[in-house]
Amino acid sequence: MQLTSAFEKNKLVEVSPVVGEKLDPMKHQAVSTVAAEQEPIRLLQCCKKGYTISDRPAATGLVTVAH
Repeated sequence: MQLTSAFEKNKLVEVSPVVGEKLDPMKHQAVSTVAAEQEPIRLLQCCKKGYTISDRPAATGLVTVAH
């Protein structure tokens, strides 16, 4: 409860990458690429969620992308 309150007070927000979304280097870090039938540079899998503080990136999400 206190942790959630501290996050809200300091505007810390979890950013969950969405499969199919285009890679955004401000929010995502590609840790691997996979040959896929999707458009290139589209997210295939979320390995780790990212975070922002006051709308600025604090930690990028780790993702797998199509190539």
